Amino acid sequence: AKFQPKLISTYPSSLIFMSEVMLKHNLEIRPVAIQTTSETLTDADRRLISDRFKCPVLDKYGSRETNVIACECEAQMGMHINCENTFVEFLDKDGNPVEDGEIGEIIVTNLNNYGMPLIRYAIGDLGSPIKQKCECGRTLPLMHGLSGRESDIIITKNGDMVVALVDDSATVKTFYKEEGYYRLQPENDNMDPIIVMNCEILGKVIGVFRFL
Repeated sequence: AKFQPKLISTYPSSLIFMSEVMLKHNLEIRPVAIQTTSETLTDADRRLISDRFKCPVLDKYGSRETNVIACECEAQMGMHINCENTFVEFLDKDGNPVEDGEIGEIIVTNLNNYGMPLIRYAIGDLGSPIKQKCECGRTLPLMHGLSGRESDIIITKNGDMVVALVDDSATVKTFYKEEGYYRLQPENDNMDPIIVMNCEILGKVIGVFRFL
């Protein structure tokens, strides 16, 4: 390829598509780094993109309401929270701060938006704080990348939270319709079958679980 950018910043899905085109047409694009944003970057996608472009893949987390919230550095020990612009909290279902590494709802306060202040804004995303200091030497606090959306979880009967993006139990082994309801059997045999009574709820459940 004649055009060789130093940095590529785009969606993971676009990079996967570019990787397929590069493989098909025997193209080589070698940026210094790639920054992904707007979509969840899975470990599998990160490996594939990095292998195809031969460079590190760094993720960025933000929203239209608050702009950039956090981003990875070269050490990739987590995402540095943009504390100069945003105050971020990670809360459990009772509104209490979660412990280091625990998944909680992300609550954002924008510090520079004077036109429409967002104070303790429930953005609808899930993530977890990291207390460990980053090896890069920057002192901005760390968080794990986006773990999913608050609407993309299922609470089991014993109170466990299944998050599709981070939990292997969120894989469906069988899915079939019976008279008056739908039945989904997770790949994790320790989980009971999930019974869904109507199509509206079925849409949400299918959105959470992956299928073999």
